[in-house]
Amino acid sequence: MNDNSYTIFCSRCGAEMKSSARYCMKCGNLNPDHPENKSMEKFMPKSQGYFVGSGKSIVGTLDPNSGLILSVANNTGSSKMCFLLTFGIYFIIVFLIGLSTILGLSNIYDIIYTNLAVTFLIISLIFIFIYSSERMYMKMNKPWWAALVPFYNYFVLSDVIFNNMFLGFLIFVPIVGSIYMLILYYKLGKAFNKNGILTALFPLIMLPIIGFGDSLYNNRSYIKNDSKNSLEKDYKFKKISFSFAFFLIIISIINICYVNLGDLIKLVSSSGDWYYYYAGNKMYKEVKKQMEDGTYEITCDNVVYKREDGTIYFYYLDVGDEYNLMFSVTREPIEGYVKVVSLYGERKYYVSVTDGKRGIKEIDADQLKVSSASNFKKLDETYINSKKCELE
Repeated sequence: MNDNSYTIFCSRCGAEMKSSARYCMKCGNLNPDHPENKSMEKFMPKSQGYFVGSGKSIVGTLDPNSGLILSVANNTGSSKMCFLLTFGIYFIIVFLIGLSTILGLSNIYDIIYTNLAVTFLIISLIFIFIYSSERMYMKMNKPWWAALVPFYNYFVLSDVIFNNMFLGFLIFVPIVGSIYMLILYYKLGKAFNKNGILTALFPLIMLPIIGFGDSLYNNRSYIKNDSKNSLEKDYKFKKISFSFAFFLIIISIINICYVNLGDLIKLVSSSGDWYYYYAGNKMYKEVKKQMEDGTYEITCDNVVYKREDGTIYFYYLDVGDEYNLMFSVTREPIEGYVKVVSLYGERKYYVSVTDGKRGIKEIDADQLKVSSASNFKKLDETYINSKKCELE
């Protein structure tokens, strides 16, 4: 521990602490200059560090090689106004949609009523993306509202990334515009110490990560004023806004689950029924394949089957073992059969399976589906005294 410690400020949350501390007690940000943290340097973000002094204008860091800079934001606009206006509009839209469904307003009602919960989730995600983009613009010391203005936002990004706003006109050129946007987002990701390729290919995912994350534009952190606790206030506001955005997503998902509770209960209760369908469909496909292909030899009661008219059965004591079905070792053996009815060269296929508790009663194979499963303990014993066949 260094006895000559002095006051520093965390680059993530702005908390005041001693230079001899290993990490920030408030947010856990590691001190890269602490001897015990040297082995962790390769895992630390390039923008991580600690500021000396109160953070007025441009301030150096303990590690001059990090290039971390703290600057006063003078062009971003009010972060509180950004938050209140963005989510104020969000709540107005949600309110109007909710009101329209209650009143049964024709077109709007017809379009969104059946998917109301999903509509709320989509709207929430859209506004969270918008707000994260606004935060990203503020991280670059640009007005947050620029993210909302179509086309102008690309002019601003062009000015930031290439120092030439007029390059934004390239987005209007066919093909060239698409290539330019990929390059623009690639450069943007790299400027925030993120993977440029991922940012170019998946901006809908990467921009929220940049906006809500700790990454800085060219290792420069912009604060609203030069007061001692300005960085700390900005960190608190970021946590609150991110928590609110996360809350919206959770509420939307809960809403979807609640609205579709009946379907979810049905889905959970029938989650095992897919296996009966899987077993029945596997039997049907294999039997039909060999029945339709004359090159396969089929024996019935130890006699070669001539594929004549009549009814035959393919019986299996354990379908899972016979066809090496997935998860068969974790389930009770499933008994089943495929009934083939041939008449004038036309064939109809019927299947039935059961594990002694649940299964599928004999059904036309073409009508087989997961919902065909029911409480079914024993196969129809008609097959016992019928012609039983085996595949090659």
